[in-house]
Amino acid sequence: MTKPEDKIHPPLDIDELLIRRPRNKISNIGIELEGGWETIPKGSRPVPDASVFKDPVTNTQKAPVGCGFVGEIPSHPLIPIEAPTWLRKYYPKVIDKTCGLHVHMSFPTFWHYDQLMVPQYPPTVREYIRRWAKEEDLVEEHPLWERLSGKSEYCQFKFWPDEQFNAKRKDYDHFRKGCRYTDINYSGAHKTIECRLLPMMANPEQAVRVVRRLIDITNCVLFSVAKRDGAIEEIVSIDHSDLYSGASVEFV
Repeated sequence: MTKPEDKIHPPLDIDELLIRRPRNKISNIGIELEGGWETIPKGSRPVPDASVFKDPVTNTQKAPVGCGFVGEIPSHPLIPIEAPTWLRKYYPKVIDKTCGLHVHMSFPTFWHYDQLMVPQYPPTVREYIRRWAKEEDLVEEHPLWERLSGKSEYCQFKFWPDEQFNAKRKDYDHFRKGCRYTDINYSGAHKTIECRLLPMMANPEQAVRVVRRLIDITNCVLFSVAKRDGAIEEIVSIDHSDLYSGASVEFV
């Protein structure tokens, strides 16, 4: 018997919206970079993470040669246009398939958050990130393909918005119903929506491109759901100068 959280929902069709690009509705983003650094960048807040560079045979962390620190560096809350500069400054020297690129998104009101608590949002992110990966011509061995196939226990294709939002504490159980190890995690503790689908990319420029795509997908879903519910008439901006948080420059 199919459980509600296992039901397959088709992605939304946001092809035209991605071209037209709705106005940005994301207030802040937080980025978590996993990997190894030769030295700790000034101003960073490194956090140990035992899953990074974890040897599947010995089940122990094996730090790459030349890395003085392995683990995770999280950003402070960024307005979207600040993300490229932060990514380029703090990107790790060494990565492998165990390293994730997690993106948290917060919104001006809970109404915006609630619009994304729909079962079509995660598959839409997966579908349009898959298309991005093809555009980037990612090699067959790239860890993103494994994640997009649903084979990673760190970003399972489960839809548990209520359980995740109401979770009282952070735990490390990968298989409990409502755990945070899903491709889209509705983090009530942080009041953010976290995308855990992405692995670390080959370089910071590629990371900038995939984070931008995630932001665009999310804004398109917000627009699509709001219009479907009759909440808006038309909010697509032809002038992209204020696309990201009303800023005068774009996310480039």
